[in-house]
Amino acid sequence: MNTGYVSLEEQQSNFVYYKWYPVNNNGTPNNMTDDYVEIELIDNPYADRPDNLAFNGWVTTTAGAVVEHHTDYYARTVTVPVTYTNGIPNEQVIDLYASWTTAISSTTISGSNWDNAFRNLATAGMHTVSFDDFIVELPYYMEGYYIRVSVADGDSCTGLYNSRGEYQTNCTCNGFWGMSCTYYQDASDLAYSEDETYYQVSRC
Repeated sequence: MNTGYVSLEEQQSNFVYYKWYPVNNNGTPNNMTDDYVEIELIDNPYADRPDNLAFNGWVTTTAGAVVEHHTDYYARTVTVPVTYTNGIPNEQVIDLYASWTTAISSTTISGSNWDNAFRNLATAGMHTVSFDDFIVELPYYMEGYYIRVSVADGDSCTGLYNSRGEYQTNCTCNGFWGMSCTYYQDASDLAYSEDETYYQVSRC
């Protein structure tokens, strides 16, 4: 299990927060089945990280919750569905875990082109991952990983992710000349398979 800590001196890895959030009724005040809360997440709190790995955001095991990374203003959020008892929102426990990916480092020296410092870094989006350095024992928990799926032209891609790791709502494949579309499925509920190719979202 890869674990990060606050610092070399402060070996704290778990954080517990208690907070009230307003419920968003999704514009349908008479329908409470689509209500949700959106929570902005903290960025990397770990100065002491696993060897050769880099923080790559958060993943969750909470049913129905969706973690997103907003590249335009570099913010991470989790959207959590709200359930009710007698019209009162139920208390919700949201479990979040750090996602770690193979670190890519780059340096530049005086007089070199500034662009050289970024040339070897991964672009934001889906990238294949190797589990050789990650798996210690099975079953392996697949939160934060995806598999590639093909969606036929005209079929729904709602609930899948595009190549930038963005969750799709009200999505329909509009393939070029009737061709299929490539999307990515969250592998959290799938058993690990050595024959499958897995992907992880690079958050730049």
